[in-house]
Amino acid sequence: MRALSSFLGVLASLTTMGAVAVRMWWSKPRTRSTPPVQDSKGEWWLTTTDEPRAPSWLRTAAKWWLITVVFGATIIFLIVVIYTLISLS
Repeated sequence: MRALSSFLGVLASLTTMGAVAVRMWWSKPRTRSTPPVQDSKGEWWLTTTDEPRAPSWLRTAAKWWLITVVFGATIIFLIVVIYTLISLS
């Protein structure tokens, strides 16, 4: 049982780091250089934006995983604080 809990802890950490990478890097819109284009006002534009690298389902899964991790960490923190306060009094 101890080996399984260590494995699951490492797996959860790796999944969290992957979710952070998806949210921070792959969810950014990409910019690419294009030949200069002049609009109707006479202004020149050089870059356009593309869709983010990650598909929408992966961005949604990463968002909800991080929400779950933050919510779970908050609950665990509150339990530890409450237990400490009860044991000190």
